[in-house]
Amino acid sequence: MFSADNEILKFHSWTDRRADGHEVFDFLKNFDAKKITFAGGVAGPGGFSSLRAAAGILNAIAFAAEIPVHQIRADHWISAFLGHENFLLNSFGSAVWKIKNGEIFRTEISELPKKEFFTKLLPPEKSEKISSIPGDSSGSEKTLLSVLEKTKPQDGFHPDYEFPPV
Repeated sequence: MFSADNEILKFHSWTDRRADGHEVFDFLKNFDAKKITFAGGVAGPGGFSSLRAAAGILNAIAFAAEIPVHQIRADHWISAFLGHENFLLNSFGSAVWKIKNGEIFRTEISELPKKEFFTKLLPPEKSEKISSIPGDSSGSEKTLLSVLEKTKPQDGFHPDYEFPPV
């Protein structure tokens, strides 16, 4: 949660995807929806359940606060934060997302080129299999806000599912 001056008021994260709704509702219960002036989120690529939860929460906030929603894909956000595309994002199974020339590709870890990548956004069981560029992702939240503010406002949040829901 950011202030009107773009300072972080409160930050909360979790790793258990099954806890999305619970974690977000506990976080938001301390804020008055009518005082929220900006809503935005990362649209994917990602799993159906997590993105469905994000869509429900962001759309509810936007409806309650009578504001539009801003969104950006994870690869665009992380590229802006790092200043390069030499990073990997998590995918299902033993796959990762690789970025090249602004395009995102899903690939198996075993098929990656023999080079170093920024892997701090991967779970340990994947990152330990890949040569890693040093660095961390601290401070990426302010970059997220900055890039979200530059996106076109929409009537609702539209997830970019890794695999379309059936």
